[in-house]
Amino acid sequence: MKKMSKHIVLSFAVSSLLFSQAYALPQGGKFTHGTSGTIHTSGNTVTITGKGQNHVIQWGGGFNIGQNESVNFTTSGKNYLNIAYQKDASKIDGALNGGNNNIFLVNPMGVLIGKTGTITAGKFVASTTPLNDENVKTFLKQGASFSPAFDVSKQGNIINLGKINADNIVLIGNKVEIKKGKITLDVLKLEGNKVYVDAGVVKDTKNIVAKAEQEVIIQQSITSFEENGALLGNSSSKFSFDDSSKVKNWTKYGSIADATEWNKFADFWNVNKEKFRTAFDHFRLIDDIDFSGVKTYIVGDNTSNAFAKSFDGSGYALKNVNINSSNQYVGIFGVVQNSYIRNLNIQGLKIASTGYDAYVGGIVGQNIANSYTGFENVTVNDLVINTAVNTKVGGIIGWGNGSGGNNTINFTNVAINNISIVAKEGSYVGGIGRQIDGGNFNNVVVNDIEKLITSGNDSKTGGFTGKVGNLKINNAYLFL
Repeated sequence: MKKMSKHIVLSFAVSSLLFSQAYALPQGGKFTHGTSGTIHTSGNTVTITGKGQNHVIQWGGGFNIGQNESVNFTTSGKNYLNIAYQKDASKIDGALNGGNNNIFLVNPMGVLIGKTGTITAGKFVASTTPLNDENVKTFLKQGASFSPAFDVSKQGNIINLGKINADNIVLIGNKVEIKKGKITLDVLKLEGNKVYVDAGVVKDTKNIVAKAEQEVIIQQSITSFEENGALLGNSSSKFSFDDSSKVKNWTKYGSIADATEWNKFADFWNVNKEKFRTAFDHFRLIDDIDFSGVKTYIVGDNTSNAFAKSFDGSGYALKNVNINSSNQYVGIFGVVQNSYIRNLNIQGLKIASTGYDAYVGGIVGQNIANSYTGFENVTVNDLVINTAVNTKVGGIIGWGNGSGGNNTINFTNVAINNISIVAKEGSYVGGIGRQIDGGNFNNVVVNDIEKLITSGNDSKTGGFTGKVGNLKINNAYLFL
């Protein structure tokens, strides 16, 4: 062993040799800093037994556990600091059986606990902060209470998709993300530049401490809300979140993963189930959703139930959306108020509106008058709309009912590809909106218009909008 720049490293020649190889189990482990014990590998199992209270093990070949493999710490109530040397993140896809020992895993490149990964321990700590000799000496003195400091400059991430069962869990990295799996514990501490937590994954905790330099996003799935009620915020009896870092971007999201959750999202919003509307700051997709063979419910089905939050598609797609409705307000969102819809892709959208004097849009039927509505990074592919008489219909919004002087309806990086709209007599039809009052177009494209049809004396049709009032345009393109 050599000490270079006060960091614990293996000799360059040895570490380079080990880095060039890929192992499924931890490799090259040595007890160091005066600690001792045994490391025994047999088949798919590594067994570790320490001889003292506090132990330091440096893994020159990295610390990974493949699926159907296990690492067992056989003592009880001891502390093990595992320092991994490898070119990539430690991957835990098998079982880390710590018993009631306290297990620390440090890898500056990150730690990924996969869907099949399981961890049991009294305390489990995963960190991407490199340790020097002084840090290790502190661990040897403090034992279980030791916690690595957060280093904002390190880019390794800590991501959990698996199951962790421990009394105390500490996760420290650039991005710390608990997005799937199951975590059972009393106390959870998360620290990083960005912290993302799915509260539905975390079971039986008394407290979550989240510290972040840039943003904290706590989300709960719609299914979890149905089963458990609201879990987010200090008012909840099940979870409390201590944002001692005072980060400004602290957000509570409702997450939507499939067609069933989408329709629950619509239903819960429309009836305000158990104060659903105030349980979240925003809503987001966490996967593509295919509605093939499934009726798509409208979110915000009338003006009293207007959707009044932001929605982030996170770059995912709603596919094969099929809406058949006699409502007055028809679209993926019927009515919105002070809402922002971003990062959303639509791949296949069919709307059949049978209501008289309806407001119909691919994304939004209508916004509440003079309220802000924004669309950013939204793409709609293969749009087909058929309506009854006297309708207000557009590819994105039926009626953008903003304030003419305030430009409250904004479209930024919005595109429609392959559009067909057929509205019966007396209707206003536009590729983007029936009517835009007080809006901005910034990089708006309508491409491949198959049909924009209506008829009758009191009817209007336009490639972008059937009627316009005070619209500012910066790069708008229409391709037939």
